[in-house]
Amino acid sequence: GPDPLFYEPGGIHAAAGKLYVADTNNHAIRVIDLATLETRTLVLKGIQQFTASRADEPFGDRQIALEPVQVTAGPGIVTLDVKLPAGYKINDLAPYSMEWHVQNAGDGDLVVLEPDANRSIAGPEFPLTLAATFQPGQGELIADLTIIYCQAETESLCLIDQTRLEQPLVVTDASGQAGQPEVLLTYQVELSE
Repeated sequence: GPDPLFYEPGGIHAAAGKLYVADTNNHAIRVIDLATLETRTLVLKGIQQFTASRADEPFGDRQIALEPVQVTAGPGIVTLDVKLPAGYKINDLAPYSMEWHVQNAGDGDLVVLEPDANRSIAGPEFPLTLAATFQPGQGELIADLTIIYCQAETESLCLIDQTRLEQPLVVTDASGQAGQPEVLLTYQVELSE
């Protein structure tokens, strides 16, 4: 209409004689005709064809099965190494989060991570290393990651990557083995098309 009400508009774009306004706190996109100054709300039709992810699959196709690893039982470490695309860096102000789960094929805890392994931290430096205790058996170590990263030069474009890493593990008896067991999870963030 002629007297639109905006509530903290957060962005604009001009194209084909129209100004598109992200009316952020009204959760709407407003379209202003630059010739008549009339404003209308953009209504999207046919969006029912886009289905949301199932609640039990929040990561959709961002579930990455890593190659199986065999380690010996005992105290060790789990190392997470996240690599970003060239020209990008971790956002130092936004929280990066990781949540760990273990799915065992048998009884007991296959992997016990340090108490604060599930964390939300700003500006992490990779690789991150966590103390772990490995018990004989097999299963999967799962890392649910939320990574917020930005263009390194301008920091004007930031992206969010939510990924689940699935690391199959076989933990064998440690008798006669030397050295500390280590599981390395490496993830290369890819820019979305």
